[in-house]
Amino acid sequence: MRMARALLRVAILGCVAAVANTGLTHGGAIFSVLWMEWGMPEDVALWIVRVGSWIVLAASIAIWFPPARTALWWIAAWLLLVAFARVSQTERHPWIIPGAMATRILAPIALLALVPPRIRVERATWILRVAAALTFACHGYEALRFEPAFFDYIVIASRRFTGSEFEPDTIYALLVAIGVVDIVVAAWILWKPTRSIALYMAVWGLITALSRTVHSGWVAKWEVALRLPNVAVPLALFFLLCTRQRAITGQSATDTSAVPT
Repeated sequence: MRMARALLRVAILGCVAAVANTGLTHGGAIFSVLWMEWGMPEDVALWIVRVGSWIVLAASIAIWFPPARTALWWIAAWLLLVAFARVSQTERHPWIIPGAMATRILAPIALLALVPPRIRVERATWILRVAAALTFACHGYEALRFEPAFFDYIVIASRRFTGSEFEPDTIYALLVAIGVVDIVVAAWILWKPTRSIALYMAVWGLITALSRTVHSGWVAKWEVALRLPNVAVPLALFFLLCTRQRAITGQSATDTSAVPT
């Protein structure tokens, strides 16, 4: 359980740092909504976003000193605001954005269930399952719809690792395969969570996060940090499932030894 908590804290810190960096440098999605859609004065909108960014950054540090429940709720709320701000600015299937960002939004909520004094492992497990499933299902849907960014990542990766570009038909076939697998594992983790599926999701989350550096180099470090919950959420779930399995095995051994011979 301690490993799951540590993973979630690291991922939340990295994700929040990336979001705060965007807010402090050029405002980001929330600033655009306040200024361009709501008609708020530019300097006022920017001030609101910067204050919120500093608060959420401080909150991401505060979560290392439990219980820090208020800090975790603030982080979840801010990330949810960012998601809905992006919905209003996205033309291509915007409705899936909150789901695609589910690991970021729900990671603080899962951590809430794992910090003393009221530790609720089963609730945390369910939150992690839902978060991972939503993110994978939405990304799978994007792959099946041939998201242009995904196409570009495969083109650049093929060029860098093989020295030549894959044919468009090959890339489309890969995107279909990726989309189908993502949706299948999303359904699987909800239906019957297993350690192998959770571990696969963590590894694939790491690969897709690092694909940003393959595409753009280490200038994309903030994009990687933003996606750390895609790795940490299924990996935290993996460790909780391992803990559950050890508890079941230990209970079975106790029951067996208690049977008279």
